[in-house]
Amino acid sequence: MRIALGADHGGFDLKEIIKNYLQKEHSTEHEVFDCGPEKYDKDDDYPFYAGLVVGGIDDNKYDRGILICTRGFGMAIAGNKGRKTRAANCWDAESVRIAREHNNINILVMGSDYITSDDLAKEIVNAFLYTESSDEARHVRRVKKLSNMI
Repeated sequence: MRIALGADHGGFDLKEIIKNYLQKEHSTEHEVFDCGPEKYDKDDDYPFYAGLVVGGIDDNKYDRGILICTRGFGMAIAGNKGRKTRAANCWDAESVRIAREHNNINILVMGSDYITSDDLAKEIVNAFLYTESSDEARHVRRVKKLSNMI
């Protein structure tokens, strides 16, 4: 799977932790693309980096994305601006599993203020990568309706 990462200044450190984790522990299964920023800059704004991830998913360059900012709200809004994107702000593995199963999210959004440990971040990422979307008719119908909204 091709996974794109993006963050603003508030999510930069967590993005680096997740990138290193994916490259070290999951490099045989997934290809990781760091859409930036390359270094911390307090003036980095979330719409720019979210746009790189969202655009890449819309253009089939990436399969899924992970966006990180301080609280996750801005990135969640930006992450849902694509033609093919479904983003959800998640704070634990259970919220990710539900969002993947029920809404087939392809962008995980995390707020760095709410991710209290590296282990929690890894657990959330693993739930995002390995939870399948539900084939239950009501969920499939709703995701199709979401896709037809744009």
